[in-house]
Amino acid sequence: MEVDRVKKKGGSKSKKKNKHKQKRSVANLLKQVEEKLDAFQYEEALGLCEEAIARDPSNVKALETAAPILLELGGEEKAYEYLRAAVQLCPDSGYSKYMYLGQMCSGDEAVAYITKGVELMTQRYAKGGEKAGEASSSSAVISEEVSAEKLSNGYCTLAEMFLTDCCFLPDAEQRCLECCTKAVSIAPQNPEAHQAMASYLLTKGDLEGAKESLVKCLELWLPHQGTPDAILPPYPARINCAKLLMELEEMEKASCILEHLLKEDDEGGREAETLFRKVECDDVGMLEHIQEVLKEVLLCSQGNEEGEEQEPAANGEASDQESPDMSSDEMELT
Repeated sequence: MEVDRVKKKGGSKSKKKNKHKQKRSVANLLKQVEEKLDAFQYEEALGLCEEAIARDPSNVKALETAAPILLELGGEEKAYEYLRAAVQLCPDSGYSKYMYLGQMCSGDEAVAYITKGVELMTQRYAKGGEKAGEASSSSAVISEEVSAEKLSNGYCTLAEMFLTDCCFLPDAEQRCLECCTKAVSIAPQNPEAHQAMASYLLTKGDLEGAKESLVKCLELWLPHQGTPDAILPPYPARINCAKLLMELEEMEKASCILEHLLKEDDEGGREAETLFRKVECDDVGMLEHIQEVLKEVLLCSQGNEEGEEQEPAANGEASDQESPDMSSDEMELT
């Protein structure tokens, strides 16, 4: 009987040791995932995440890490499955899963997810934001830092929902204004907050108010456009800014932004041309100018893809002479 007790006791220790080893292995896998992501090796990172989830299906950090990688690689269905599992396992912490789900859904469901995400962001920010994120870095949940700008952008996302998918709600207008106001008050230096306010005011028909908000938005980033290492709003935000400018009949200012977007992404050039057509621009010369810039960018892109040698200074100098960057004074809205 004594021997049996010793065997049972030893077996219990062995199980605990194996369980500890398994958890340690998952932690090591997730550390490797971070290294792969830093090197932009998304497929390798996803493979490691999948292995971690296979070893520990209830590991929230693994689930929340794998989801955005899947979205980057086009695996929306699997990403949705992982995010939903993370919500069920850890509903009251980790805002990013709710923000992702909100963007993947529509209507009331999207608003519910984003609202929950913003609530969690607000709680984290109130506890110290970045310091609170560092404190949880050793847990099984992703460490999520919350800066004033990030929280402000969360309110911008929610405001956009009330302007689009949920504009039919009886209180959509009031809730949109509240979100825009909070976004601006939390981070006055966030250009996207002022742009969100401009969008709201434009839907209300307040053209002067919309212009004033766009002036504040542009003052925060436009003077730095084209300078090395400039911190600019995301590409889609600048496209939307150009669209707002065109709706306010500020074609030259919109053109200045769109030309820089052309240099960043050929697809952006096609969208820029589409935007001019959509708002029925009467300035034929301006439209022809945009089309000419688009043509130059696409020709350069094709030359690079085919490995052909280009004449370096010719295109660049011509472009600079035809479309010089506007100064900050010239960019003032009238």
